Amino acid sequence: MADPTYTVFENIYTLHPCGKTLGTLRVDGRLMVLEDLDSAIHLRVRMLEIKDITWRMVNDGKQQLGLLLHDGSKHRIYGFSNSAAARMSRLLQDVTGIEPRQEEIAVSGKTRGQLEVHDKRVLFKVDEKLAFDFGVDDVVDVKQTKHPREVELKFPDNPREAEKDSLVGMVFQTSSSSSGEALTQKLIKSGAGFMGEQAIAVFEELKILHPRVSSGHTVGIGLHVTCVKLQKKEVKEDGYEDTIQQPVESTFLKSIPGHMILR
Repeated sequence: MADPTYTVFENIYTLHPCGKTLGTLRVDGRLMVLEDLDSAIHLRVRMLEIKDITWRMVNDGKQQLGLLLHDGSKHRIYGFSNSAAARMSRLLQDVTGIEPRQEEIAVSGKTRGQLEVHDKRVLFKVDEKLAFDFGVDDVVDVKQTKHPREVELKFPDNPREAEKDSLVGMVFQTSSSSSGEALTQKLIKSGAGFMGEQAIAVFEELKILHPRVSSGHTVGIGLHVTCVKLQKKEVKEDGYEDTIQQPVESTFLKSIPGHMILR
């Protein structure tokens, strides 16, 4: 039975490099807590820490809640229906005294604009209006393609949601090779890509021996705080070498057979 002192919002989620955490958001006059389906706490925000509140309509027709805290950190929380967003807005304004803002999004459909990296966010603007943005921590790989003016970004491919459509990559075309290099380096320095989150340990060129994996299959493995990242190189028909990186949530390790050998 739900605690009557809390306001409860179901099917709310946050995004992270390994996918998303879906659960229940509980809000009272002091705290905002997101619990996953196993009742583990994934987000805890004190109301007194909130500095700014924004809402944004996202592509699934739901509202995204943006919280800016006094220490400069930001949280984006997804899955609010319009009625839930209105209820949440009233609650937040009553508790914090801050009036939530609805962010304007560019809807012209243009694909030419300005790319900015600010406060660990990648912002794409069209006619000075935000078209879309994402966190640098959401990017698992960033590099120039075989065409140096192009910068390719890859995003997590969550195996648990294989039946759903999801964005796994995008390519930005810059004005010159030097601009492409500058953008790539700026994104990497901001924390985007495989090495963005500092690995606890990295193992290169490990061979996996397992009945379901072809002999001699070689991967690189990075052990990170939030996930394990597998890295495999493939050579395409045009001779271009492509690096594929797959983040795997740490909980997935439980499903690895005991007789799988890495060496």
